[in-house]
Amino acid sequence: MDQSSLELAGMAVMSTQGGRNCGGTRFCSRWCSLFAASIIPQECPTFPSSRMDLDAMTPADCRLRFTFDKTDMPRLQQALHIPAIVSMDNRLIVPGIEVLCTVLRHLSFPTRLDDLSKEFGREGSEISRIYQWGIAHICAPFKVLQEYADAVKDAGAPYVDCFGFVDGTVWQICRPLQYQRQLFNLHC
Repeated sequence: MDQSSLELAGMAVMSTQGGRNCGGTRFCSRWCSLFAASIIPQECPTFPSSRMDLDAMTPADCRLRFTFDKTDMPRLQQALHIPAIVSMDNRLIVPGIEVLCTVLRHLSFPTRLDDLSKEFGREGSEISRIYQWGIAHICAPFKVLQEYADAVKDAGAPYVDCFGFVDGTVWQICRPLQYQRQLFNLHC
């Protein structure tokens, strides 16, 4: 923008504030403010040129952002049946690991879409679509649990969202090959 345009914009802004270049009429004030808004360039949000790269993150950073270890992310993607490439309704194509990271990041700490868009290098509308798709995909297989909870409630249970019962029974397990850390309960 050249110097004369900036001076003209400055005069227009001054006139909206009751300067001597304007007669003080409401029409003149509105016209000058619209004119100044059309001349002064608007600042657009900027997005990083690169997308989120899980391989470039340190394990500590991954744990901090997503509350999961970096080595567990591919296993979690497989366990949740998130495909390698996700194609959305609006022709948006996203890697499955990015869908998982977007969902985990949004669930780990309440953040705004603007913050996530800077972190993932996507627009807020894309982040919203990715998150909504991920949540719907993850929750779809568990709809039967809501039906079970409704049946328990209809039977007279005091809890509305109950889908399982904890009876406190301790089962002895000898040398489990998988999930040893999760199954250990300090009782022998």
